[in-house]
Amino acid sequence: MAGDGPAGAAAPLLLLRAVKTTHTSAKERVHRRSLKEREEWIRCVVGTRRKRELLEEDEGLETHQKLERGERL
Repeated sequence: MAGDGPAGAAAPLLLLRAVKTTHTSAKERVHRRSLKEREEWIRCVVGTRRKRELLEEDEGLETHQKLERGERL
């Protein structure tokens, strides 16, 4: 053990680094996939909210026009 020196101590570190890199790579793939899924979900939700807002604006405009014409709601 005394003859190992710094090179002997570095070997477990290299092994740890290789394992850690592989693990990080897998985590990054999962993270990227989850980001993509999240972006798709956000696009869907934002689209739905925007549609709802447009419908509410249309209904508000119709209500306003009916009130201007003196029609009942």
